[in-house]
This record gives sequence, C-alpha cells and structure tokens, in this order.
Amino acid sequence: MPGPGILSTVNPNQLTIKDFDKIYYDSYLRTRPEYTSFVNVHNGNANYYRAGQIGGFGSIPDMDEGDAIAATSFKQGNEKTIKYTNIGVQVQVTENAREDDRSGQLAKIPEMLGKSMLYTCELKSADLLNSGFVTTTRAGLDSVALFSSSHVLVDSAAGYDNLGTAGSLSETTLLELMDLLENTVTENGIPAPMVPELLIVPVGLRWIAERLLMSELRPGSMDNDTNVIKGKLRFMVSHFLTSTTAYFLRASLADTDLQYVWRRKQKTQAQDDFNTGSWMYKITARVTADFFDYRGWAANAGA
Repeated sequence: MPGPGILSTVNPNQLTIKDFDKIYYDSYLRTRPEYTSFVNVHNGNANYYRAGQIGGFGSIPDMDEGDAIAATSFKQGNEKTIKYTNIGVQVQVTENAREDDRSGQLAKIPEMLGKSMLYTCELKSADLLNSGFVTTTRAGLDSVALFSSSHVLVDSAAGYDNLGTAGSLSETTLLELMDLLENTVTENGIPAPMVPELLIVPVGLRWIAERLLMSELRPGSMDNDTNVIKGKLRFMVSHFLTSTTAYFLRASLADTDLQYVWRRKQKTQAQDDFNTGSWMYKITARVTADFFDYRGWAANAGA
C-alpha cells in the first residue's frame, strides 16, 4: 500500500469513487494578495542581503568673519546581513490514481501548489508585524524590535519611539500613533516627519476602524465635534494577524522598509518517476522576509 504522503487510489479514495457528485477542495474565491500592501517585494541578486547605516549632517553653525569653517563628517552605525530560506513541498501521484481520477482534482495540483505558495507569502510577511514587538524573531539595524519605545540613533543621544501606549483601538490611541509618525527623526535627531497613510487591523477591529475613519462627527461623542481623523487614513483588514487586538499604522509604502525578497521565485516542476510510474510535482523558492529600518511604522500591541 502506498505511504501516507502519496496520492493513490486508496488515499484519498474520494477522487476515484464513482458516485460522488462533487468534491469540495479549495475551490473558493481568493481576494488579491494582502502582503503587497505593506511589504516591499523585490528580487535579490546574491546569496545574502546586507545593509548598513550612516548618520547624516546636522545643522550648519554660525561663524564670525575670518573664522575657519567648522568640519563635519559622517558617523557610521550598525550593519545587518539577511540570509535566504529555501522552501518547498512535493506531491507524488501514483499511476493508478491518475488513471482513475474522476474528480479532475489531480490535474489542478500545480494550481493548488501556487495557492500554497501565496499563503506562505502571506504568513511570512504578516510575521513581520506579528513578531514586531519582540527581538526573538528579528531585530533592526539598531538591534531593537520593529516597534519599540527605545530605538537607538546613530548620531544623537536622543532616541525614537514608534510604540503606542498599550490600549484598545480608539480615537486617542490612533491619534497617538499618528503623532509618533509625525515625530519621526533622522539618525541625527533631525525631524523627518512621515505622513500616516494606512491603518492595518485584524478582522475583529474592522468595524471600529470604519467608525473612526469614516464618521463625519467625532465617534463616541455627544457633541458636534468634527472627526479630525476622517479623510486622513485608509484602512485594511489583514486576515493573517495573530493578535486580535494589535493594530499597525504605515506611512507611504515607498518610505518603509519591510521587505519580502525573492532570491529565487517560485518554480513548479513535474516529471514521471520511471521506477514507480508515479507523477511527481514540486514547488520551491528561496525567500526572506525581514527589515532593517523601523521608520514609517508605528503600532499598538492592543489591550
């Protein structure tokens, strides 16, 4: 009998039984990819991806007539190297199973593998946000988590904060995150404000987000105060967030650094196995999901 990892006339036998009118398997519509809304997707051209940081120049000092011009220089910061991960899965279909398949599902295996790859992209990308409050999975160039109240600057004794005070999504907590992005600074501590653009929430917070962003008047207030957030942000629901209370705020995607890098894009292959008569399908890729710089992001871990 074929092993449990081989598709045969025995496992799963529903594909070869005559009196099934329909087999339900992954036939539902899929929405467009979510991860491309908050990560920068691009290709790598070496066996690693590496970045460093340098502090820029500060303000230019006054000088008296005849004085020598003050000297300045760059200050070098940290560096980080990212390695790629090989991912892949294979499916083996016996010759008998191909001959006796009445459902047509076996012919869809390449399509199903493609859906699995998309799901993997979503999981790896969403993990940048899900694990962004700790350093146990990954850290930025400053050796700090993506979302932190103590980011270290290369050329300034001051730090930077992009982590909101933990609390449920509300007008107060959302305005705090918006202010954190507006207070972004360079490695020298020079103001480099970023305009908030996209709020990312889990499914259970979508209705709160809609009220906060779309109400004409201030949500939850009996006064006729204007809703100052209306028209300032878009929001999206991520179905791959693990927390039901955390929420995330992004500036322009071009100004952020969450990255999904393909070293080798997905490749699907199929071939006959001469010894067994089975048909072998596989899909592989070489990827990484990581970040170097935290700027352009703010988050709240929720209540």
